[in-house]
Amino acid sequence: MDLLRKTRRLGPLALAVLWMGCPRVLARSDDSFEPNDDLAHASSLTAGQTVKGRANQGNADVFSLQGVPAGSRILFRLESLGLENCPAFTVTGPGDQVLYRDDTYRCSKGRNSKPQPAQSVEGAALTVVQTGYELRVPAATAGTHFLTIDEQGEADNMFPLGWDYQLTAQLE
Repeated sequence: MDLLRKTRRLGPLALAVLWMGCPRVLARSDDSFEPNDDLAHASSLTAGQTVKGRANQGNADVFSLQGVPAGSRILFRLESLGLENCPAFTVTGPGDQVLYRDDTYRCSKGRNSKPQPAQSVEGAALTVVQTGYELRVPAATAGTHFLTIDEQGEADNMFPLGWDYQLTAQLE
């Protein structure tokens, strides 16, 4: 009985210490592209060049692809390199036009659950492939296009999640 009383008294204190101390100990480092958390600070991509990054929950990764000609189609190929793999994607074209955006969801349905589009233009599609994802979007307007990668959470996660990926953008 005495042990139960002590546990109840110390429980909140132990939880506070865990909450304050563990995130620093278990924090995942950001990738080398930081800060690339919004359109204004997007990291530039070159078509055909592969980059590696890490999307951390609550810290979006934003990439820009400049000089996209009107009438072309962009293929963003994302290969999973490890960790949680619960991403959601948004592609924005010139004038902040949303070409594709995943609906927010939680991955508690199981790892690698497929995002569902909340908004997309005709011809935009996300395909789950064995190694990751392929996201194709038509570029009706010439100019800079942006890809935002958001690592989402699970319903019961206590620490921020992260996803390591390899990204290649190609014009088709």
